[in-house]
Amino acid sequence: ETVKGEEPFGIWISQTGFGLEELDFDFQLQYSNKDCSGNPTALKVENYFDDNVAATYTAPKIEGYDNIRLFLQRNMRYPAHARRMGISGKVWLTFDLTKGGKIENIVINKGVDVDLDKEAVRVLRKLKLSSPALLNGQPKDFCVSMPLNYQLM
Repeated sequence: ETVKGEEPFGIWISQTGFGLEELDFDFQLQYSNKDCSGNPTALKVENYFDDNVAATYTAPKIEGYDNIRLFLQRNMRYPAHARRMGISGKVWLTFDLTKGGKIENIVINKGVDVDLDKEAVRVLRKLKLSSPALLNGQPKDFCVSMPLNYQLM
């Protein structure tokens, strides 16, 4: 485990209920006020990872998972330092879903704590899509804003 200042950095090895897992924190956090409201491809869909027949929107398929909730349940980790300190909250992220089926340009719009922010970006970077999002049956680029919630029980 390594850090730069207070920020986790590098490749960490973590013990999970599924065995040892590599956590890739080898990236810099980017904070921005970027939002999707002025984007011409912004849709009135609640979740870009769910199909919306009324909007003729087909969500991208997630490699190895039926939906985003299962992916997040399996891959999100609550950082130990944040857990020990009782830190919780929603990390708001904005990113591009490309017509090539990739997630790019991940930025944090509203962070909570560097550990939670870093984990939120890490898990989105790990998300692999097996098909792009479609609008009217055609692949399109989409700007997506979404929260990842970290709540202590």
